[in-house]
Amino acid sequence: MENVSFILETLKNRAKKTNPKMLDKLESKEFVDSLIKVLSIFEELNVNLDSKRLDDSYVTISEKIAKALVCNYIAIYYVNMDTGLYTSFSSNSSYGSLRLEEEGDDFFADVRANIQNVIYKDDKDRLLKLLTKENIDLETENGKHFYVNYRLMIDGKPTYVSLNAIKIEEAEKHLVIGISDIDVQKRKEIELNKKMESNITYSNIALALATSFLSIFYINVENNKYIEYNLDNETQTLSKVRRGNDFFGETIINGKKLIHKEDVNVFLKSLEKDNLLKELGKQKRLRLTYRLKKDDDYVYTSLVALPLIQDTTHIIIGISDIDKQKRQELAFLEKLDIEKNIARTDALTGAMNKYKYDEMEKIINAKIKSGSSLEFSVVVCDINNLKIINDTKGHTAGDKYIVDAKKILEDIFKNTTIYRIGGDEFVLLLDGSDYYKREHLLKALNDINEENKNNDKVVIACGMSDYNKNKDDSVKKVFNRADNLMYKNKLELKK
Repeated sequence: MENVSFILETLKNRAKKTNPKMLDKLESKEFVDSLIKVLSIFEELNVNLDSKRLDDSYVTISEKIAKALVCNYIAIYYVNMDTGLYTSFSSNSSYGSLRLEEEGDDFFADVRANIQNVIYKDDKDRLLKLLTKENIDLETENGKHFYVNYRLMIDGKPTYVSLNAIKIEEAEKHLVIGISDIDVQKRKEIELNKKMESNITYSNIALALATSFLSIFYINVENNKYIEYNLDNETQTLSKVRRGNDFFGETIINGKKLIHKEDVNVFLKSLEKDNLLKELGKQKRLRLTYRLKKDDDYVYTSLVALPLIQDTTHIIIGISDIDKQKRQELAFLEKLDIEKNIARTDALTGAMNKYKYDEMEKIINAKIKSGSSLEFSVVVCDINNLKIINDTKGHTAGDKYIVDAKKILEDIFKNTTIYRIGGDEFVLLLDGSDYYKREHLLKALNDINEENKNNDKVVIACGMSDYNKNKDDSVKKVFNRADNLMYKNKLELKK
């Protein structure tokens, strides 16, 4: 693939000037495999990657996704929650051996099928309940992350992985899912629990509940006295650190001094004694994430509070450092920037791309099928003489021609989203105010075409058709009528 060599050379040249340490990563097999995967997705999404006119945006997007795959996750999924359409990226050979679908029209249906084929038998029923559209939608409300650990059957052996999902809500809801390999970590945890079974004490029971906690507080809720334990990594037991007489009072004082200002109010409200006991009475567990001051910085910290089944006078609170994990999640979303760069936007013009148009078409088709009352028109546009411009003046001039065409459409159809679905083809779905004045707007475009024909400027052939609920059962039928009218207009404009 010619573009792979060109992008690699571009990245290496940039690294030599700005960050020589990146050269080893750019030359690694994992990075090259990731880059090939990304470029294949670009081709499927009709993103033009002509190496002769490649700009920084393509290089940046490719580099971000490839780095995210190499550094953090063995696989990444990008899912439209409204339509079910999804795309996946993976550079991991073991994960690739599962031969899962790389993209599709119904993510959750494919998940159900894949669970039967690639998930360890003891985890199948649990995942079938957890990995539903309804459950993940609920679990990821208000920016929350959804986690689940399970075992994939890789090369015939169960391998522990962790799924991390977060929802991005704009015009539609999208889901970004990362799959990471936690097999080594999980098996160490299992081995630790086996060791503990031979010497069960109260502290070791607490440790079994929370092996990842750095500190564990054992609190008497009748008199507020507490004992703090720390985990001794060498002996894998809990060692007593200190005692205190007023856990809740000290928490208020220390919280005001040590918790980040954006997190302190939620922290203090959640750890207020009556509120905490009320929550534990309802859900048997309370989880809280906040930023805790450490030296001159703040680190992301997790708190879990648990009641004791046979001891109603005590509760346990575990504290763990999740800073590395949390910052990885934040970097993951920042690096991918999928929402704006890959899944939706055409890099050359800034218009929405064909992937986004297909999503919208599916949404409208669902509304048509449900009998919703709709008023919309499809406008199909095609740039005249673009091939001649490319052949005689070069691709740079051709690119400017495309950008100018998009600007003309944008200036006329001010309240309508513009989709670039091919090299010289745009589609608009008119509704609202632009729908009601569609004839006037189409005339404005025709007037510009007549003027531009005489000035050797951009000419845009155009056809428009209205949705008719009595004869149209899909957007495609409206599109086809508009497309036929566009070709007639194209011939007329060449006279």
